[in-house]
Amino acid sequence: MHGKLVAILLAAMMFVSTAVVFSDSNSSDAVDPTYTFVGYVSNEAGAALVSKTVVIDNATTILGQGTTDSTGKFSIEVTTSDTSNLRIRIVYEGTAGQAGEVNYKIVNAPEGIEWMSTPGDDHTVLSLDLSKFTPVGDTYTLSSSIGHAIQVANATSTVTIHVVGKDGKELNGAKISLYDDKRIVASGISDYNGHCELSSTINYDTYRLVIKCNGYKDYESSLVVNESQIYPEITLTEKQAPTFLGMTTYHILMLFGVILGLALVVISYILVARNWKGMQED
Repeated sequence: MHGKLVAILLAAMMFVSTAVVFSDSNSSDAVDPTYTFVGYVSNEAGAALVSKTVVIDNATTILGQGTTDSTGKFSIEVTTSDTSNLRIRIVYEGTAGQAGEVNYKIVNAPEGIEWMSTPGDDHTVLSLDLSKFTPVGDTYTLSSSIGHAIQVANATSTVTIHVVGKDGKELNGAKISLYDDKRIVASGISDYNGHCELSSTINYDTYRLVIKCNGYKDYESSLVVNESQIYPEITLTEKQAPTFLGMTTYHILMLFGVILGLALVVISYILVARNWKGMQED
């Protein structure tokens, strides 16, 4: 009898320990819940934006992203156990999360999607307050129609170029042009301060910048436009005057002028001397 009791107690202990191990294993392998976020994106005029990437992250990691369809609608699945720090943005250009990514400026959004309050915020990233939304199952509807879309501003900038020459002197009259492939997007002439404001409606993009100025070599480089700013001053290089026998064109012309002047003086002297001699003979 005593042996049977011991056997029963041992079996019970093994069962309890197995249950505890199973419970611990099951809790450690718990899968984070998946949520679906649905909404719309439009421009300032309310027109749907098509094929735009919408990203949801937690300030450090992209949790999910999707693309707007022909109606401006997006549907994004996010798997996370922490929904208290979600953010949303719309990519204007580049690959989300990669260097060179440029985001739309957001000008309006449904209630529950709010501007970040961090210093230096440029209104391209919004925070999601899920307490403002009532989910249906595991789906959060951020906006139910294009009329309540996340509205983004036309991604344009004012581009101002500052041009200087030798010794940092501001260059007036330099012609500055922005090219998109072979097409001129904007152009202008620098003022007495060496500044040229090209346009207030230049789209976010990468352009070819060309600067021409008398007495200086042509300048060309790529220019990435993703905000309104005065770009760092660009220094042009003076052209080297052509030389002949060690003399520049200026020196050759000056020497030619001196020789011509001496020749005219000699000719004038000869003519005057002849006339004077003729008058004496008469």
